[in-house]
Amino acid sequence: MVQNRDRRQLMTCGTWHQWELLMEVNTLGTSNGVLDWWIDGVQVMEYHDVEYMFGRNTNGFWQWKCNPTCGGRQGASTGDECMSTDNVSIA
Repeated sequence: MVQNRDRRQLMTCGTWHQWELLMEVNTLGTSNGVLDWWIDGVQVMEYHDVEYMFGRNTNGFWQWKCNPTCGGRQGASTGDECMSTDNVSIA
């Protein structure tokens, strides 16, 4: 999925950023799941047609995974990369 609201590159190195995600699982057989994402209060993604559950995959949300891409659109990163995470709440 791509940023479909605000397409600016809001993430910057050396600065803390606040991410907020709202995800609602879909009704089985219907693409009505939700993914809304804000970075520092700016909404960057809004999808209300997501299909998280389908076929025999009916467990809803069962895993959370963060997989950032180092270097972004600028090509391969040449330095050390790290990401600190604090105050994660999943409900």
